[in-house]
Amino acid sequence: MTTRKFSLLSLSRRRMFLLGGCLVAVLAEPLPAQHGAARPADERSVAVDECVIRYAEEVDVPATESGVLEAVLVKQNAAVQPSQVLASQDVSGLAVQLRIAQLQKQAAEEKLADDLELQYAHTALEEAQAELDSNRSVYDSAAGAVPLTLLRKLRLAVKRAELEVERERKQRRLAQVEIDLRTADLQLLQQRIERLNIKSPIGGVAVDVYKKTGEWITAGEPVARIARLDRLHAHCLMRAERLPPRQCVGRAVTATWTEGGVVRSLRGRVLSVDTELLNRDSYRLHAELPNVHQDGHWRLLPGTAVTLRIHDAAASPAASSPPAVP
Repeated sequence: MTTRKFSLLSLSRRRMFLLGGCLVAVLAEPLPAQHGAARPADERSVAVDECVIRYAEEVDVPATESGVLEAVLVKQNAAVQPSQVLASQDVSGLAVQLRIAQLQKQAAEEKLADDLELQYAHTALEEAQAELDSNRSVYDSAAGAVPLTLLRKLRLAVKRAELEVERERKQRRLAQVEIDLRTADLQLLQQRIERLNIKSPIGGVAVDVYKKTGEWITAGEPVARIARLDRLHAHCLMRAERLPPRQCVGRAVTATWTEGGVVRSLRGRVLSVDTELLNRDSYRLHAELPNVHQDGHWRLLPGTAVTLRIHDAAASPAASSPPAVP
C-alpha cells in the first residue's frame, strides 16, 4: 500500500514537470510577424558604394577682349565671391576714346543750348514780314506808288527768312541726335572698359589660375576656373534590380564617409538618372548634396569616397531637406 502511494506521487510530479516544460516552450516561442508590419528604415533604403563626388558647377572665366593682363588678382585655392574681379586688362587706349567721346558730347550739348542763330532767324523773318506789310499797305492805298517788282522781292525775302528759321530748327534737332549718338558711344566704351575687369559669375573657389600678370590674353581664353563648393554632386552607379530608375528621381539620400575615425554625413536628393542603361542593367544616378562650411573648412570635398544611401520615398529622413548630420 505504501509502495503504491509512492508510485502515484512520483507520476504526478513527472506530469507537472512535463507540463511546466511545455509552458516554458510556448512562452519562449516568438510570436508570428503581423502581415504588413513596418520594417526598420535602414531595411527600406538602398546603399551604393560606387560614387564619385564632383563640384556642382565649374566655370572657366574668359576674357572678352584681347590684350595685356595688367593684374591677376586671384590666387589658386582662394575663396571667390560672385562678381569679384579676378583680373584686369590695360584700359589706356579705351580711356582716350572715352575722353574724346565725352568732349564730343559736351560740344553737342553746348551747340543745342546756344539758340542765338534761331533767335536771329526769327528776327530776320519779322523784319522781312514787316517791310512787306508796309509796302503792301502803300501799294493798296495808292496804286502804282510801289512797283510790283519790289513787292515780289519782299515776298521772296520773307520766304528766305522762313526757310532760315526752319534750317536752324533742323540744326537743333541734329544737335540732339548728336548728343544721343555720343551718349551711346560713351555707354559702349564704358561697357568695354568694364569688361576689361574680368569678374567671376559665381562664388566658390579658384581651383586653377591659368594666366599671370603681364601676359597676353586672347578674347575667349580663360583666366581661371571657379568651382562651387556650397553644393556638390554625387554620381553613382546603381543596379536596376536593386532600385528601378523610374523610382529613383526625387528620393532623399544620405552620403556617409569616415574622416579621422569619425563618421560624417550629408543629406541631399536625387536630381536625375541617365536614360541609358549600362552593362549588367546598371545606370547612373546624380544627386545633389548641400555642403556645410564649418570652422573655415567645407565638410565634404570632391573626390571623397562616400557611401550613398537612397531612402524609401515614404520614410525619407530628408523629406523636408533637414540640415546635414555632423
